Amino acid sequence: MPNIATIKGIEKFKGMFDRKILTNSSRSDFLNCRQKFKYVYVMGLVPRKMQVPFIVGDLFHKIVEQFYKKEFTFKWACETIDKKIKEVLKENVGFIDDEEIKGLTKQGAMLKGIAKAYAQVYKEDNKAWKVLSTELPFKIKIPFGWAYAGKLDMLVRVNKDMFVVEHKTTSRLDEGYISRLPLDNQIIGYSWAVLKLYKQMPRGVFYNVVRKTKLKGGAMEKLEALSKRIIDDYLLNPSKYFYREKLVFSSNDLQRFQMELFKLVEEMETCEEKGFYYKNPAACTLYNRCPYMSLCIGGISDETLLLFSVKETLHTELSA
Repeated sequence: MPNIATIKGIEKFKGMFDRKILTNSSRSDFLNCRQKFKYVYVMGLVPRKMQVPFIVGDLFHKIVEQFYKKEFTFKWACETIDKKIKEVLKENVGFIDDEEIKGLTKQGAMLKGIAKAYAQVYKEDNKAWKVLSTELPFKIKIPFGWAYAGKLDMLVRVNKDMFVVEHKTTSRLDEGYISRLPLDNQIIGYSWAVLKLYKQMPRGVFYNVVRKTKLKGGAMEKLEALSKRIIDDYLLNPSKYFYREKLVFSSNDLQRFQMELFKLVEEMETCEEKGFYYKNPAACTLYNRCPYMSLCIGGISDETLLLFSVKETLHTELSA
């Protein structure tokens, strides 16, 4: 577990305006709440509490990458998941309670269910798709000395057409989630990145999403029994969990993204120049409770910083 954040630690942190690398996550945080953006990317503050969604997402990407490299086995998936969960539990000793330990173990069972079912549901992919790359990093120069950076989950060729493949896990897979996909700036941005890298418009994006289980354990149900039930549910009800959509973007869509991206870094430069990042109270409980609310309410002090560490890496998604 990283050390507790301090005022001196914040001052030593080399943030966004030292490195000038913009990712989809930092772009999204800036749009949602500029004060949160400052805490995360200028000061480098990260909650000390275990971040389960990031652990699950990282493991899911590893599983899918291995599947498309044709090196996947269910045994390997189980060993990888168990190893990661043990590491996380060891790193967080003293910071998590029994319920959180049980919850993380349940997430491990969910990932095993996803791994086993994914290999069956999408077994034809490796015949239909020619995989050009997996987890491909990119960095593209944009105005004001910045670079737009990220990782393409996968780039494939179907017949003569090139497609971006974006893998996601979500707790919510409903009409609202699906209807907003054509406006998703991440997948439009990654399509724009492919155009810049290959001088060729991708034909589209395969948005490849898996829903997280909502199954809960019974009062007397042992964890082993719940784990088996979760794995079986993914295998028996794939249509409830797996969703894929092909999205096609025009050159106008990519041009609009570029204009918005360039305008965004201009606004970021203005915020830093004036030293002012305004709050967006509407975002405080948009996705549960924002972990940075205590800083907005109590300010930066030795007491409020007890719940935070200073990042070791500015953009963890680029180094994962």
